[in-house]
Amino acid sequence: MRTRSIVLGIGLLIASLAPRLALADVNGVYQVTVIQSSATDPPDNCKYTGVATLNQNGTTLTGMANLTLVSGVCAPATLAGAVTGTVIGNAITLGIFGGFDFIGTVSNNGAVLSGTWDTGDPDAVGTWLATLGAPAPTLSFWGLAGLAILLGSAGLRRLRSV
Repeated sequence: MRTRSIVLGIGLLIASLAPRLALADVNGVYQVTVIQSSATDPPDNCKYTGVATLNQNGTTLTGMANLTLVSGVCAPATLAGAVTGTVIGNAITLGIFGGFDFIGTVSNNGAVLSGTWDTGDPDAVGTWLATLGAPAPTLSFWGLAGLAILLGSAGLRRLRSV
């Protein structure tokens, strides 16, 4: 009887921990923001934004990332390359751009990834945030200008016909 109680207790413990040990699903396209916080030269703080596509197979992650410098004075202006990593529970580690180590956490639904990154250089460290879902497409300056002309001419035609 005592053995049965112990086995039942262990079973209940494992069952209660199972949701916490489940793998987060991080398949998808993420909007990524990477901020460099220079330890020795604060004016060099930079912000990169872009897209990363992650493919998950068990605990293994692969994919591609493409980021563009949007503020600050840093080189290079574009970071693009392969992504490799692991996700275990809600912990994620990524290796990106040959030498950038990203460590962080995954939200329970896999929609938000965040953490810190470094390269071993005190001037190349910072934080990162990735949210699931690509942004809505936008028109260029000339696309907006063309749309404005088209809508304006349609409005004038309507006024003339009234």
